[in-house]
Amino acid sequence: MTMNLLEDWCCGMDVDIHRCLLVTGIPEDCGQAEIEETLNGVLCPLGLYLVLNKIFLREENAKAVLIENPGN
Repeated sequence: MTMNLLEDWCCGMDVDIHRCLLVTGIPEDCGQAEIEETLNGVLCPLGLYLVLNKIFLREENAKAVLIENPGN
Protein backbone atom coordinates (compact mmCIF):
# COMPACT_ATOMS: atom_id res chain seq x y z
CA MET A 1 0.00 0.00 0.00
CA THR A 2 2.76 2.47 0.87
CA MET A 3 4.48 2.21 -2.50
CA ASN A 4 1.15 2.63 -4.29
CA LEU A 5 0.39 5.69 -2.18
CA LEU A 6 3.78 7.21 -3.02
CA GLU A 7 3.33 6.51 -6.74
CA ASP A 8 -0.23 7.88 -6.81
CA TRP A 9 0.66 10.97 -4.79
CA CYS A 10 3.67 11.80 -6.97
CA CYS A 11 1.67 11.26 -10.14
CA GLY A 12 -1.19 13.41 -8.87
CA MET A 13 1.14 16.23 -7.83
CA ASP A 14 3.33 15.88 -10.95
CA VAL A 15 6.57 15.40 -9.02
CA ASP A 16 9.46 13.00 -9.66
CA ILE A 17 9.01 9.89 -7.53
CA HIS A 18 12.81 9.47 -7.43
CA ARG A 19 13.11 12.73 -5.51
CA CYS A 20 10.34 12.01 -3.01
CA LEU A 21 10.03 10.31 0.32
CA LEU A 22 6.84 9.17 2.02
CA VAL A 23 6.79 9.24 5.81
CA THR A 24 3.93 7.29 7.36
CA GLY A 25 2.89 6.36 10.87
CA ILE A 26 2.85 9.91 12.21
CA PRO A 27 0.51 10.02 15.22
CA GLU A 28 -2.83 11.69 14.55
CA ASP A 29 -2.34 14.21 17.35
CA CYS A 30 1.07 15.32 16.07
CA GLY A 31 0.84 18.94 14.91
CA GLN A 32 2.56 20.67 12.01
CA ALA A 33 5.30 22.21 14.17
CA GLU A 34 6.14 18.87 15.80
CA ILE A 35 6.21 17.10 12.42
CA GLU A 36 8.56 19.72 10.96
CA GLU A 37 10.82 19.68 14.03
CA THR A 38 11.16 15.90 13.88
CA LEU A 39 11.74 15.88 10.12
CA ASN A 40 14.38 18.61 10.42
CA GLY A 41 16.34 16.51 12.88
CA VAL A 42 16.19 13.38 10.74
CA LEU A 43 16.42 14.80 7.22
CA CYS A 44 19.02 17.50 7.80
CA PRO A 45 21.81 15.40 6.18
CA LEU A 46 19.78 15.29 2.94
CA GLY A 47 20.02 19.04 2.56
CA LEU A 48 17.06 21.05 1.33
CA TYR A 49 13.71 19.31 1.33
CA LEU A 50 10.11 20.44 0.98
CA VAL A 51 7.03 19.09 2.72
CA LEU A 52 4.64 18.95 -0.22
CA ASN A 53 1.52 17.64 1.48
CA LYS A 54 0.15 15.60 4.35
CA ILE A 55 -2.90 13.40 4.74
CA PHE A 56 -4.64 11.28 7.33
CA LEU A 57 -4.62 7.53 6.63
CA ARG A 58 -7.80 6.12 8.12
CA GLU A 59 -6.61 2.49 7.84
CA GLU A 60 -3.52 3.26 9.93
CA ASN A 61 -5.13 5.91 12.14
CA ALA A 62 -2.07 8.03 11.42
CA LYS A 63 -0.81 10.82 9.18
CA ALA A 64 1.48 10.57 6.16
CA VAL A 65 3.72 13.28 4.73
CA LEU A 66 5.07 13.58 1.19
CA ILE A 67 8.53 15.13 1.08
CA GLU A 68 10.52 16.22 -1.96
CA ASN A 69 14.26 16.72 -2.21
CA PRO A 70 14.43 19.21 -5.09
CA GLY A 71 18.15 18.63 -5.66
CA ASN A 72 20.42 21.28 -7.11
